[in-house]
Amino acid sequence: MEGLFSGVFAQHITLSHQRVYPDCIVIAKCPPQITNLHVQRKRVGIRTASFAYLHTDHNLMTRSDYKDGIFYLSPYEKSNSDENYTLHSVLSKGVYDWNLKSSVELTMSRTKGKQCNDGVVQDYRYDYLSVEPKIIWAPSRLFEAAYQAKLSCGSSKIGDYRRLDALWNLSQRLTLSMGWGDTDFRLSGEHFYNDIDRTQHLNTWLADASLVQRVGKWRFTASVTNLLNKKEYSYTLYSAVQSSTSWVKLRPREYLLSIQYQW
Repeated sequence: MEGLFSGVFAQHITLSHQRVYPDCIVIAKCPPQITNLHVQRKRVGIRTASFAYLHTDHNLMTRSDYKDGIFYLSPYEKSNSDENYTLHSVLSKGVYDWNLKSSVELTMSRTKGKQCNDGVVQDYRYDYLSVEPKIIWAPSRLFEAAYQAKLSCGSSKIGDYRRLDALWNLSQRLTLSMGWGDTDFRLSGEHFYNDIDRTQHLNTWLADASLVQRVGKWRFTASVTNLLNKKEYSYTLYSAVQSSTSWVKLRPREYLLSIQYQW
């Protein structure tokens, strides 16, 4: 996203389902204590797998109170702990006869802890899954295609019976690069899918293009950002006990011409 977003983001607005007011700022009396950390890693050829377990003790927890349509967050002095289990694996494979490189990254995690809602301390559990495929194909010296994506899902359980909806996110990017002689052309496109809740989701498509011509020590560049002239991009971030939705205002389609000279 860095190539496109660096040029089109004009304003970033975040609205959280839980708001923190100046008189409710959480200040811990002492840092959390990590009581146990265990990491096991195994590597076999082009496959890599690791497992991690983390146990953390705290002397404070965050209390959430709902009043007049607003969530108030405040510190609540109570000893508690949380646990995290994470499994991470990477599989990569190259098909050299096709000039193809590929990899898949898998992450699964589970976090357990306690939260306080309206004075009631409850157990929570948060499960997270993400899959990240990447493919680079260069059939000739003149052309290269690169694709990468990330599909993730998070779901929470609070107490013994309350389950929050599993929400999915997908981001994917395709970049096509062509070069002949002193000329380079690049076209990139991005797609974002975000679940806002069980009944609402968003799809956003973005694109960039650039053309570079080199003449001796001169370099001429013509580029277009936000090729599809999108006005807004929205996404939702999820954690174990809260979610927040952000709206990013995008600049309209922009054209840029540049001339560079190398001394």
